[in-house]
Amino acid sequence: MPKTAGIILVGNEILSGKIEDANAVYLCRELRRLGMDVRKIAVIPDDVDVIATEVAAAHRAWDVVFTSAVSAPRTTTSPSRAWLGPSAWRWFAIPS
Repeated sequence: MPKTAGIILVGNEILSGKIEDANAVYLCRELRRLGMDVRKIAVIPDDVDVIATEVAAAHRAWDVVFTSAVSAPRTTTSPSRAWLGPSAWRWFAIPS
């Protein structure tokens, strides 16, 4: 079982404060329950180059990398919580 993990949250909505992430809290709790150590949570913009760079760096640093992208209505004016559920996560394991 992998020992370390990184989490990458993708979304301009999180960075602008329109959305409050709830996914990382859930995932950290579950990973800790499984004995994994989350080493970093990164929040990055919706930019393909930034996403590619961050995921590549995370692959080099940790055993498992999880990504989550926010999907929220663009008409919201007050902060809300983004909860996509476990099916919204993507994970990447580094081959041994």
